[in-house]
Amino acid sequence: MGTSQSSVNVIELGEQNFEKLVLEESHNRPVVVDFWAPWCGPCQALGPTMEKLAEEGQGSWLLVKINVDDRQDIGMRYSVQGIPAVKAFKNGHVCDEFVGAMPEGQIAMWLDGFVDGPADDLIKQAEAHLKSGDTQAARASLDEVFSHKPRHQRGTFVLAKLEFAEEKLEEAERHLNSLAHIEDEALQQEIAAFKLVMHAGGGDVASLRKQTQDNPDDLQAYLSLGQALAGTQPEEALRALLTVIEKSPSASEPLAEAARKSMVEIFQVLGMQHEITATYRSLLAQQLYK
Repeated sequence: MGTSQSSVNVIELGEQNFEKLVLEESHNRPVVVDFWAPWCGPCQALGPTMEKLAEEGQGSWLLVKINVDDRQDIGMRYSVQGIPAVKAFKNGHVCDEFVGAMPEGQIAMWLDGFVDGPADDLIKQAEAHLKSGDTQAARASLDEVFSHKPRHQRGTFVLAKLEFAEEKLEEAERHLNSLAHIEDEALQQEIAAFKLVMHAGGGDVASLRKQTQDNPDDLQAYLSLGQALAGTQPEEALRALLTVIEKSPSASEPLAEAARKSMVEIFQVLGMQHEITATYRSLLAQQLYK
């Protein structure tokens, strides 16, 4: 066997309830699931490292090991195709993952991205400083975060907000783009909402509405109107942005592409199950694939 006996920090799932042990517990602390099998050589190499790190974590996160031969149902549910496969859960959802064996140092850095620790207190301090307008103190707190956790996802998001406040728009955009593929749904929504603020047009809404009425072919006015309304009136915003795409010669035109990106950001804020999202995703798809 490539696993240790269960402890308070390392548990072999067996026939236990996955929902309770993993999904429910992940609302209290991160739960890392190691999908493995006794016949898998890389699993035998990775297992002891994961267990060692879990014990060193002293309860800040829980390691749950699942033998895919015994629990094929869970492996299929989470599309496990190669092992070892390691998935981190927070708030009932996968927030990060990797496949294959990795060195201990790399795994420790990976854990730093979502396991709470002193860095999280520093991030709260940075956010408080930023809210009060003290960007220098906010940056000092973030510098300390990244000296310990270079990949900290929330820290990267707060850094982007700081750069936006300092009018360093390219740097802010670059850091937000580095978070494009994170799986933390709550953070995804925060990022999407912040992007709406970043990309909001500065024009007066009433004036922009009049511009679109007076000149129905003014696509820049429609784009600015959609971006200005994105955070407060999402349906009207989506309607204006869709108009840009409908009236553009091609969906690859710069204005059409900007409108598409703004629509996707609104979808992320509303949530993919929202009725408005469903309606306008369908309309957008019709325009993109006609």
